[in-house]
Amino acid sequence: MVASSVSVIDGLYPNLEEVQGLRSYLGDGTAPAAGQPALVTILRDPFSRLVSHYDFWKTQIQDTGHYLWRKMHEQDWSLEQFALSPEMQNFYSQHFSQISIGRFAYIGISENIDESIRNCFDVIGLRSAMQTRHDNRKAGKDERTIDPGLRRAVEEFHAQDYLIYNYAVARFHSGAA
Repeated sequence: MVASSVSVIDGLYPNLEEVQGLRSYLGDGTAPAAGQPALVTILRDPFSRLVSHYDFWKTQIQDTGHYLWRKMHEQDWSLEQFALSPEMQNFYSQHFSQISIGRFAYIGISENIDESIRNCFDVIGLRSAMQTRHDNRKAGKDERTIDPGLRRAVEEFHAQDYLIYNYAVARFHSGAA
């Protein structure tokens, strides 16, 4: 899988800087050793992930013990303050700096959650017929209007996360997920 993910990136990103930036998250291109567990993950659009994280923390009235949760509540942060805080910058990049995204046998995307979950089950050897649940979905559609300027600012501030996420989307749609 790793070799296919490297070839996917070469074919999808004409901009050399993007390819070089993404390669730092792909790793050295070596597959996991035999007997190692298959790594799978499902990524979400970074802006949507931030909004969801913000909404979840805003509705949690009991102190979680996390310093950033406390700071956010004590200072009554807006979505913009949360999304553009240094602590939240490039959340995916923080994770994939610990383990190369190139080591993942499968990367799904939340926009295709059912297919992504079924494929994760297949990769790790579980029956894809397992029923998927959506316990974390909001009851209604989010009616909030997001300022396009905020979205652009978030995309710029979280550029490394968008590099990873766009790679995952391209890999998913190419069939190499």
